[in-house]
Amino acid sequence: MTTLLAPPPKVLQPVADAPRLVKLRFSIRYAECALAPKAIENKPILQVYLGSQFVRDRETGGVVNIHLDEDDLTKQYVGTLVGTLRREYREIPPASAIGFASYAVHRSEQGHRCYVNVGTSYALLGDVMRDAKQRGAYERNHELVMHTTVVTGNGPVHKGILAVRIAQVEVGAALAGGINAFISSNSAALITGNAVKVTETLNSYIESTFAQEQALPDTVPHTDRMRAQMDISETGAQMVQPGTFLPVAAFAIQETPRANEGFFLAAYKRTMSRRGLTLGAWHDFDTKEKARTWALVMCDAVQTFDYIGDAVELSNRMQALVGRRHVGNEEFSLIWNSLAGDCEDGERGISSVCKAFAATPMLVSAELREMQVIAREYVKLGTLSVVHGAKIGDEEGFGAHMYASFMPRHQFNAALGRTPEGRAFLERTGAALAIGAADGDAWKLELPFLFGEGTGRIDCLGYKDPIFDARRLIATQLPSMAGCKKEIPREEGAPSSFYYANLLGITDAFMEEQGVPVGAFIFCQVDAKSGAVTRGALFTDLVRGNANVALIPQPAMPAPVMTMISEAVALRPPPRPLEFDPTKPLAGPAGGRDPLWDRYVATVRGWKRAPPAQRPAAPVDCVVRPHQYSEATIQRLIAETAQVDRIYDASYEVEHVTNDIWHVRVKWWVK
Repeated sequence: MTTLLAPPPKVLQPVADAPRLVKLRFSIRYAECALAPKAIENKPILQVYLGSQFVRDRETGGVVNIHLDEDDLTKQYVGTLVGTLRREYREIPPASAIGFASYAVHRSEQGHRCYVNVGTSYALLGDVMRDAKQRGAYERNHELVMHTTVVTGNGPVHKGILAVRIAQVEVGAALAGGINAFISSNSAALITGNAVKVTETLNSYIESTFAQEQALPDTVPHTDRMRAQMDISETGAQMVQPGTFLPVAAFAIQETPRANEGFFLAAYKRTMSRRGLTLGAWHDFDTKEKARTWALVMCDAVQTFDYIGDAVELSNRMQALVGRRHVGNEEFSLIWNSLAGDCEDGERGISSVCKAFAATPMLVSAELREMQVIAREYVKLGTLSVVHGAKIGDEEGFGAHMYASFMPRHQFNAALGRTPEGRAFLERTGAALAIGAADGDAWKLELPFLFGEGTGRIDCLGYKDPIFDARRLIATQLPSMAGCKKEIPREEGAPSSFYYANLLGITDAFMEEQGVPVGAFIFCQVDAKSGAVTRGALFTDLVRGNANVALIPQPAMPAPVMTMISEAVALRPPPRPLEFDPTKPLAGPAGGRDPLWDRYVATVRGWKRAPPAQRPAAPVDCVVRPHQYSEATIQRLIAETAQVDRIYDASYEVEHVTNDIWHVRVKWWVK
């Protein structure tokens, strides 16, 4: 099984900023393990890290991962946290903290092992430094709590206790002068007091966004309860009053991962190979195809990760009389840390890749540089959508879903221009209502609306699939591959059997680029005759670029709310580096060959099944992650394939997302 949060490959690091250094020597003991019984939750990992006010990464000690021993609670884990205060801060901010995030192995819907959140906590640096100076050490118990899951009558779910001791604290010369004032400011009281004062403003703002939406009639009936007003994440819930969350705009705010060109070049090569194209085909693409390819590259890795829904096990192995209680909940997290999640997690994972792509210098690939030009012409929106569900009698069923919308700026601006609130926003941000062709920008008007699905491999534009029947055969006749990601075809421009309408789009583009405190936009539809505006834009109207799509920005967030958001999101676990360097050691089977898959391919070819007169346009492929197959899996797959006469050939290859994240891509040729 791939280890969660495995160390990324070694890369050259910036020279340490010694005068702004903070170094803390810690000792941690797993004082209580309150996980569910081992058959349900096991192999806990604790991630200890500095807040994002510091330059922090694994190589320099700003992030430490500890494999906790759930069977021996006497063990002490000793380590050092090292970070340098970022240059934008003159002194250590009061809300600076050490984060504790714990994960454990759980089972997905398909029975595959996935890591999930099992409790978080944090320690304010001001408290740590004050206790170390005045008492000789900071010694406190930290409860690992799932703050997003509040069970009626019980409060947030308790998952364990950490006994934390920090005795040695060192700071660089540039910070030493202000340390006495920092540690005497009583950070905990300051943060708590600020949270109490801001909570009323926070709740009032969230209520105003709810009222704004509620005032609009719904385009799609029975969607009045489908709303996303809050960012349901662990860090927001920790630093605000209990039971209170941050506005949904906080969902879009992420720290940009460290990345290298190799990561994106590998994704580009996989994307072209999967489509049966050479890299040179790029130069024959029109604007639409180049945009499609860029979006496929952004979604490539996340679409291979496991799907696991949000759920919590309340059973506790330390209390034998407590029966198992499985509780559904909602939690927004970053799929790049656990490599498993649901639709919100997948969307956030795609957003993380997009941020890294925009910030990474492309020195080798001209195609990637051209993709960056295309990317700048899109507004990426984390999108709450309405999807088709099961019908009950004659009543259409609907469900809520989140995915990534890539909206070209000309379409985004035009949609804003169809509402008074949108026009005021355009005026405030200085954005143009349309893009003129006179300055050579006509190609921008050819950019299509695209979408990125975080839970499965769906093309971001759609196409006529020449091997649809073969895909259906593999999906239905090889049950041992259930849960492994396969291509889900969708015809371009046609109504979708899944996506129906967009309700809300969330982005940090304007908060980050222009400092405008607006992070969410309501998708609307405008009636051409009456001018009436309703909440929700149909998916078909979006992909066809119809002129009845409109946007209304949420109200601007008050300054105290923005301050609370910045303090809370700084406590999120650091993003995993997105780096691939084939010259460095690679995880996975040696030489890219796996004996189990070698056996499977040899068995299929050994049957010598006659190929068709004309080989299919492409094979059916499937991504299988390391923990999704075993000796027993391969044996079942051989038995299943033996029953499907139309499969006449198979092959596989090991593909690397990063140096430590890999999967097997299996390919079948079907008559």
